[in-house]
Amino acid sequence: MPDPVTVLAQLGGHAPTSRLVERVGRASVRAALASGEIARVRPRHVALSGLDGAQLAAARVNGALSHSSALLAVGIPVLDPPPRPHVTVDRSRKIAPDRRHGMRLHWGSVSGAEAGVLPPTIAAVGCAVALPFPDALAAADGVLRAGVDRSDLEAAARGWPRTGRSRALEVVRLASPLAANPFESALRALSIEAVGERFRPQVTVSVGGHRFRPDLVDPELRIVAEADSHEFHTSKAAIVRDCHRYDELTLGGWTVLRFAWLHVMRDQEWCRDVLRRAVRRAWGRSDMQFGP
Repeated sequence: MPDPVTVLAQLGGHAPTSRLVERVGRASVRAALASGEIARVRPRHVALSGLDGAQLAAARVNGALSHSSALLAVGIPVLDPPPRPHVTVDRSRKIAPDRRHGMRLHWGSVSGAEAGVLPPTIAAVGCAVALPFPDALAAADGVLRAGVDRSDLEAAARGWPRTGRSRALEVVRLASPLAANPFESALRALSIEAVGERFRPQVTVSVGGHRFRPDLVDPELRIVAEADSHEFHTSKAAIVRDCHRYDELTLGGWTVLRFAWLHVMRDQEWCRDVLRRAVRRAWGRSDMQFGP
């Protein structure tokens, strides 16, 4: 007879106690509870003891981690980790308000969840529907960067309920695996909102006998937008490299715009305004308008 831990993992990391008893026997379940290998997370429901806090939250309502929480669970970075885990439960479920504490609850399909976590494609589409555009694009970029095929991501978007489907498909269309991290994705999202699809990620620029790959490039107007992350730009070598790149680009006739993390996360309208002004100046038209 299989052991309770193996069976519970196959069931998604948590399950009704009666279902586990059917598979392994009552004595095995009692022994696993006594040893601490599994634990009761609510009446008549057990879960693997190794589940983290977010997964345990999902187990308490018999749901699955979703949206950005699901991406984090499988190692895909997101723009803004949620303070409360996103948990999706089946559309037919009714969850009492007092059981929703400590989580952001959604209703939808939980089919395909493994170990209590929805697949990255479904999680990214959920982000596209429910989260702000910078977060949504960062999630979709991250899934593609992790090796998921765009056709699989598009199929997940097409399979989404009508509400939110068009938005999800648009985010998938705009997504790119070339963005190095969620910060760059968010800056690209702001550029799309500001001036449309002018800026492209990680385009090679040749200037002064050097070849650079800035974060975002408008090749036509010779504008570069850089996401200056404290995480990647604090070493002496990084500072020297950045100064060299910025100076060569500027002397080569490129406009170089630099945005810090706090700009992108806390002053998004200023970021959009700077991008618009840079494009207007390059065109020589201060009255240039950008429509949706």
